[in-house]
Amino acid sequence: MSKNIILRIDFSTPVTFSVCVGLLRSMFNWWRQEVNNALPDSIRARIHRITLMPRIFINEDTWELECLDGSRLMFSMNADPYHVREELNRQVPQTLARSAEIIIPENYALLRQINIPSAATSRLRQVIRLQLDRLSPFRGDDVLFDCYPVDIRDTINAGSIDASEKAIEVIIVPKQRVFLIEQMLRNLGIVPRKISLKGTKAHFPPSGLPWTKQTQQLVIAWLSVIIVIAAALTFSPYLSDADINDLKEKVDYLEPEVKRALSYRNEIQKYQLPPKALTANRAAVLDLVLDLTHRLPDTIHLRRLEIKGDHISMNGVTTQPTHLESIFKRSSLLSRTTITYNELKGNFTATAMFRNPQNREH
Repeated sequence: MSKNIILRIDFSTPVTFSVCVGLLRSMFNWWRQEVNNALPDSIRARIHRITLMPRIFINEDTWELECLDGSRLMFSMNADPYHVREELNRQVPQTLARSAEIIIPENYALLRQINIPSAATSRLRQVIRLQLDRLSPFRGDDVLFDCYPVDIRDTINAGSIDASEKAIEVIIVPKQRVFLIEQMLRNLGIVPRKISLKGTKAHFPPSGLPWTKQTQQLVIAWLSVIIVIAAALTFSPYLSDADINDLKEKVDYLEPEVKRALSYRNEIQKYQLPPKALTANRAAVLDLVLDLTHRLPDTIHLRRLEIKGDHISMNGVTTQPTHLESIFKRSSLLSRTTITYNELKGNFTATAMFRNPQNREH
């Protein structure tokens, strides 16, 4: 089922690095959604199991690991990393081979609600990034942030929002606080993949995302799927019903001709003669082939026949060389026959001339 895709390009928008990154991210998310919809349910479920991540809930003095099977393990923030790792290896060794989602409490973040013009929502992150210094006591480069539009009815100042404005919720988290959590988990062999804020839709990338083996496999798998889908969409012909019916009629018309050609080929193969042997005077060749076919026994196989004017040359293999000369001399079309036989290989070569040269002319 085909889809109509509409692209809107605003040439007045300044092209910056962040804009390009946003476009690539949007394109990748769109491709991922299209590929996910095109896959069978069984494959989609298998991919979901592969990409499913355990979750780690951060509290004030403890952290809790929620495994893929639903079980939970709780550890102290000040516990010895060596003992914690030994406990993880003993109870949930498969967890150390996966990335994890880190869920931090709400008191780790600053929540702000601002109003921006509706036209600015297309460049929401760029607009918020410019206001980070005003929205938090930290420098813009020292924080992680996420932002998204919210329903006007859920905002504190619902009555003061103009119709041409959008309410935006901004979540700001200091990088240093997140980095300490990531460092603690990496010391245990757990790789943070995504950081989420409890009770909100906000999520942040890790401050130091390592290029792990699992990351490589995921990237290679997604790139392979995208390349296959893109190649299929690019090179697959789109035929209408009329085109398909027209091709079917042409195939049906050519089918008898193909069968006739195959029957001719089979007839030639019965004479044990390759098509290249039919050179020069075809009528004479066919007469000679028919004559030899009646005379040659199964023990003599003719491989090549060539006619140049009145001269004829042929070669083949046989298991009864003593009968070669008498068989060729019985032919009403041949004269002056000379035969050379190789006893080691069982090959023979014969030369002759047409007994009646005018046979070449009919």
